[in-house]
Amino acid sequence: GGQVRSLKPGSPSQLAAVRMRPFAGKLHRAGAGQGLATWTLHYRYQGWNGEQASPLADVGWALEEVRRRHGGVPVTLAGHSMGGRAALRSAGDPSVWVVLALAPWLPDGEPVDQLAGRRVLIAHGSLDRVTSPRASAAYAERAGKVAGSVGFRQVRGDTHAMLLRDRKSVV
Repeated sequence: GGQVRSLKPGSPSQLAAVRMRPFAGKLHRAGAGQGLATWTLHYRYQGWNGEQASPLADVGWALEEVRRRHGGVPVTLAGHSMGGRAALRSAGDPSVWVVLALAPWLPDGEPVDQLAGRRVLIAHGSLDRVTSPRASAAYAERAGKVAGSVGFRQVRGDTHAMLLRDRKSVV
């Protein structure tokens, strides 16, 4: 998560970061036996900051660390809100195979070419008032023209937090 502009330092105690811990923990528990390594990235700054696109440098650093520690393994990037935007934008890295974007912040004109050959899933709560479910659906449609595969799932009754666990609510 994040803000349009902010140089305030990121923190693991931010609500957006706290929300992702159970998600990361569940992924770790589910895949550890098969060799899945799960990392959580905390951004240096809480803002996107225009052309600076501050989170992208942090994602780039993390991808280099994955290569340094684990070699050329396939990487899945998962992010929520600003993190979803950062994950989608970083998909052009050769290590990235899959992107999961939860309630991503996707302004008009957000690029899709970096998704070429990637698998992408975008999930968005139907009641989100922070980021736009319609923008996510439109982005998924545009991305479908270049990505290996794209799925869009709207979670009925969920908000920006994406906390619903009822699988029946997904359309």
